[in-house]
Amino acid sequence: MPHTHMLHELARAGHQLHVCSRSSEPDKCKELLDVAFPGILWKSLQIYPTPRHKYTHVMRALGKSAHTETFWFFDDEPHILQHLADTFPKATLVHAPNGIIAGELFLPPR
Repeated sequence: MPHTHMLHELARAGHQLHVCSRSSEPDKCKELLDVAFPGILWKSLQIYPTPRHKYTHVMRALGKSAHTETFWFFDDEPHILQHLADTFPKATLVHAPNGIIAGELFLPPR
């Protein structure tokens, strides 16, 4: 699985891997992560419902460094990416409507 290989390489290079999901079914998400990404060690799993954005997810995963450090964020919803672009200008955002295998940089209108 190429996406699993990519995540393993990112982890080996010293990057922390977090999951930020607005799902209301964390147990199902964890099962899916185990099947789709075997052997990946996640630094944190932020899986809980929110009405529209993932600000709290990012802050719980990265802490205050989210405002000062660079990080990558993959998501399938453009409004989530737009909110993150407005809130975390150092983030590199990737629109991935079909998963992390085939995403493209999200360049928000400014």
